[in-house]
Amino acid sequence: MERRIKCITLCVVLIIGIISILFLFNSKRRKIENFVKSNREYMENEIKNNNIDRLSQKYPDLSIETYEDEDNLNVVEFGYSSKGIIPASKYYGFYYSKDDTPHVFQGSALKLVKEKDGWKWTDGSDNGGFTSRISKNWFYYEAWF
Repeated sequence: MERRIKCITLCVVLIIGIISILFLFNSKRRKIENFVKSNREYMENEIKNNNIDRLSQKYPDLSIETYEDEDNLNVVEFGYSSKGIIPASKYYGFYYSKDDTPHVFQGSALKLVKEKDGWKWTDGSDNGGFTSRISKNWFYYEAWF
């Protein structure tokens, strides 16, 4: 009986471990980071040549927006996915930052606060977001409203 309990406990621990590993490797953040790393060279070339339309054609599932921040530095933002119904929505994506600095979702003038793994922002309510570096000039973002 004791041996059976140990076997069941071990199986449960293994199953939880496997599910945790699968979740980590299939998270939106991991998928976005892998996508950027796999397509970065092409996307950077098109951005530097101001061929945003080509990016939209090649990646029709991404919503692509360009904007300038208060310092007139170009940012190209790629919407990867979203979930929820307005006003309770969450957005995931990535962006190219010409000046290699983090920015707030959709070019908002809100302040970024440095955290352990990136930067967070909030408007003082439950609206906020998070951004982190993927590689030089490329950042991951989440925004919630």
